[in-house]
Amino acid sequence: MLTSSLTSSTRVLAAAVAICCFTFASSCFRQQGSTPQVNNSAKALFTIKQNGKYGFINPAGTVIIRPQFDDARKFFEEVAAVKIGGASGKWGFVDTTGTLIINPQFDDVDAFSEGLAAIKMNMGSPNGVVGRWGFIDRLGRVVTQPQFDQASSYTEGLAAVRVGAKWGFVDKAGKFVAPAQFDDARNFVDGVARVRVGNKFGFIDKTGKFIANPQFDAAYDFSQRFAAVNVGGSVIPSPGGNKSSSKQTITAPSKWGYISPNGKFVINPQFDRAFDFSEGLAAVKLGDKYGFIDTAGKYIITPQFDSAAKFFGGLARARSGGRYGFVDRSGKFVIEPQFDGADDFYEGIAIVQVGGENSGRYGFIGKDGKFVINPMFDYAEDFTEGVSAVQMPSASGYIDKTGRYVWKNN
Repeated sequence: MLTSSLTSSTRVLAAAVAICCFTFASSCFRQQGSTPQVNNSAKALFTIKQNGKYGFINPAGTVIIRPQFDDARKFFEEVAAVKIGGASGKWGFVDTTGTLIINPQFDDVDAFSEGLAAIKMNMGSPNGVVGRWGFIDRLGRVVTQPQFDQASSYTEGLAAVRVGAKWGFVDKAGKFVAPAQFDDARNFVDGVARVRVGNKFGFIDKTGKFIANPQFDAAYDFSQRFAAVNVGGSVIPSPGGNKSSSKQTITAPSKWGYISPNGKFVINPQFDRAFDFSEGLAAVKLGDKYGFIDTAGKYIITPQFDSAAKFFGGLARARSGGRYGFVDRSGKFVIEPQFDGADDFYEGIAIVQVGGENSGRYGFIGKDGKFVINPMFDYAEDFTEGVSAVQMPSASGYIDKTGRYVWKNN
């Protein structure tokens, strides 16, 4: 999790732990290059906790699935993972009516993606109990036997899996299309996946062939058919494999540029930082200032901000003079810098922070910069389907866009 105000990160993280029963929306302030995790169910349902049990409500706050589970996760592809049996219980899946469609039998699970879900089974071995991951379909049938040390969700028909310390990719039959040979691997985007060999990053196609050999000191995934890459420095990748590989620490001077899906540079390395393209523009850093370029590498907004984020809905967060505001595509502040932290606009509303680490509060503004919900929360999540998860010292739950609680936890 990354807050726009660095000093507030610890406080927000503590609040996030306290509000752990909210598993629907995404975090307050997002890292560059990330996107909100959105419930793609036709019937948006939100996780609640009541008297120690988990259930689900709809955006109006009506209980659709009564609290009865020992744990529960968000809905994807019309199903949600639920746990029964306490801390040592098993995971299964329910549909949007609360009917168990796959009985609890797994030690851990991931969400369904492209009709399949990763499942974990604990198994005995000479070294004790070890967990192995496989995949099931919507009927609960095992389509790939548990055999992997870690597994990610399917994207574009392939899933990254780990065997020992190495990552590879399997198809939906569980067959390796790229052997487990990489030190890290990310999901496919636009037919290309980012991988790491040693301390260098490269990109492969769906046959496992390198379209860009491991040569970059850091790299982002493709976005709008461009990937930001770093050359000329040295990097210490974070441990943990696929699920934490977005953290890359550059330890020497270097430059960033952009490659296309054929692995060739389309914008030569020249920036001190570079981020994902969004709405045809990308934030870049030159010296100590941030600006925006187009897909030809031309400056559309000259570097002038202390920091900047990607465009969403025609606006981008930018910091000037120690405060955050929002600029349009001309670089003009349409919402003047005045906030200690800010998130992007979702559903026409953005979270902003007013105050410092110990006394700051989160509220919501509209695109005119005016508060639609005053700063009063210790923690807040982006609106999704008209609902946001929030926490105050005296209450936590879900609010609508007027600030009215549709559900309060007990």
